[in-house]
Amino acid sequence: MPTMFLLLLVIITGCSSSSDNEIQWGACPDYINTNTDGKAEGAFVTVPVDYERPFDGTIDLFIWRIKGALPDREKKGNIWFIQGGPGEASVAFSVYLPFLAAAYPEWDYYSMDHRGVGNSNCLECPTAAPDGEITPENAAACYDEVQTLLNGTLGSYNVTNAAKDLQIVINRTNGSGKTFVYGASYGTYLVQRFMTMYPDSVDGVILDSIVPSDSKPMDNYDRNFNEAGRQIMQQCSDDDVCSCRLAEIAADPWDAMGIVFDMIDEGSLCDDFSSITRKDIRNKLATLSSNTYGRAFIPAVIYRLYRGNASDKSAIAHLFSDTSELKAQSAEFRPVDKLSSSVLFENIALSELYDGMSPWDAQEIVDSAYVSEDIVPDLAWIRFNGLWPAYDNPYTGTTPEYERPVLMINSTVDGHTPLSLAMGATDYLHGPYHYFIAVPWASHGAVFESPEKGKLTPVDERVGVQIMMDFISDPFAEPDTSVLDNCYILEFSGSSVENQFMSEILFGTTDMWD
Repeated sequence: MPTMFLLLLVIITGCSSSSDNEIQWGACPDYINTNTDGKAEGAFVTVPVDYERPFDGTIDLFIWRIKGALPDREKKGNIWFIQGGPGEASVAFSVYLPFLAAAYPEWDYYSMDHRGVGNSNCLECPTAAPDGEITPENAAACYDEVQTLLNGTLGSYNVTNAAKDLQIVINRTNGSGKTFVYGASYGTYLVQRFMTMYPDSVDGVILDSIVPSDSKPMDNYDRNFNEAGRQIMQQCSDDDVCSCRLAEIAADPWDAMGIVFDMIDEGSLCDDFSSITRKDIRNKLATLSSNTYGRAFIPAVIYRLYRGNASDKSAIAHLFSDTSELKAQSAEFRPVDKLSSSVLFENIALSELYDGMSPWDAQEIVDSAYVSEDIVPDLAWIRFNGLWPAYDNPYTGTTPEYERPVLMINSTVDGHTPLSLAMGATDYLHGPYHYFIAVPWASHGAVFESPEKGKLTPVDERVGVQIMMDFISDPFAEPDTSVLDNCYILEFSGSSVENQFMSEILFGTTDMWD
């Protein structure tokens, strides 16, 4: 499943639930409260497993909110935040929404675990894949196990039913003000299904890191990460500090990467790095490429692997240790990845997001890549061998006919949703109040991952957040994009506050190069 680069602490507890029309709000699980200082409220809303057979079983959907500080009579309305994956829970928003509630108290902020993740009946196959990793070796057994656990209803955990869920929870929480919906990554695909089915339901939508609703993005997923890596190394070539360092290996930084990967294959790096494989490095570089500040360290990793002095050995050891991971877990806590669902990922990806690249082509792409999450080969083999039956849905591949305001926002460098993919949405979302904005050098989730240059930027001051809230304040006016001039632009100096901060996390030293 595609990785996320987040600091999370997780404990699962109960929430209030309600089956009547009035939602009973109560305490939230600790995986939300940890990041919200207890300011969030949570509840469950009961919906059918299958809307075509509403009496054949139900799901309790977990929703939660943080209310702005203004009195309700002074509120402007609600903003809903829908997470991606597919298969990710809403926990990431618990980091961001408290900042928005403090800076923009005239709004209330809502999120949910969409069906099949988190506390909304998280789908797992505990016997076939107890670690949550679904592979060609266990996929068929996992599918059968989940179908047995769900009484044959796995096909109901689909995008269309998730869109129906969203309509229900919005209706149940609507007040007298306006309602906007934000979707991130796969969440944009889900929100576009919602836009297609309910074009008049809300006052506007924000699509962040866009998966066009008529696209099949998973085939090129690993290839796109490698291309993002190439863009990062081109920026290194244009940077005096970075190009000078990598010139000790080769004149072109991308060629320098190739030389180091060849040395890995040959076993000619220093002995301390002998256990590191090509896959280890390309997967680690993919993780770094997804982080706004972490991507600056891709050239430094290559440089340190090549040089191999005592400082480099310490830095690389730290990079591959648990201490460099942005996570917080202990034995008493439910692991973070249990909030996500690889079952839901496989089910939706194979049914709607994957066109069927051959497994041989998929493997050739990752074998030649320098930056890759290596997601596609397993998907390809599972599809090729018919190990996970896809569901059929008439909405798959359809595009919304939507006349209400839309803000589309995407980074210029994003391995998950490259700009060329995201811009496909403008083929059908090109109305008078449909805006597309490319944010330079933001990372995936550009609204929240777009800091200003020269400082570690608070969430509410990030460039994408400013653009989003400007759009929400008046969705019929062109958003103010002058703030793009303040964007952090990827740079590689060892003296910047951003690189010193991240170097301490990744390398265990504030000096990224030495």
